[in-house]
Amino acid sequence: MEEALYIYEPNTSELSLYTILGFAAFVLCSLLFYYSLKHHKQLLLLFSGFLGVIGLGVGIFSIINQQKLPNIEIYQEGLSTPQGKVSFDDIRKIELKEDKQHSKYPIHRGGEMITIDTIRMILVEEYSGKAHVMTEFNYPLQEIYSNLSVLVKAYQEKKEKEESVTNPE
Repeated sequence: MEEALYIYEPNTSELSLYTILGFAAFVLCSLLFYYSLKHHKQLLLLFSGFLGVIGLGVGIFSIINQQKLPNIEIYQEGLSTPQGKVSFDDIRKIELKEDKQHSKYPIHRGGEMITIDTIRMILVEEYSGKAHVMTEFNYPLQEIYSNLSVLVKAYQEKKEKEESVTNPE
């Protein structure tokens, strides 16, 4: 693929906040752990050690998650997603989906289940069955979807014109 027409960077500000808070909790709990070790405070020793390990885990896994979120690049003939590269020839469908999480209890309001959480995502499905998913937590979906749908339609029209010129019936 040639030069990228659109490049979308992931939004990692929330992950950066979790990284800072996780390591700050680890440092604070390490100080409490040292204090409780010196003054024989077993209960504080237990809780500070436990919370320190949790804070360290949050910090490390937030950094790992930041590293794994690549840029989404849209080219003239395809796109690059976190799940890999795909050509417009291989795309079966592109959807902007909204997934609703309902209450686990059968509570209805106005005849419909109560929605607890809603997440929007772009689903790009290939003919081979491979799916490329991008969520609104990490990327600007509306911009990606509008630019992607315009480019895919233009690519398909261009492809149909080429086929009609090469195969006149």
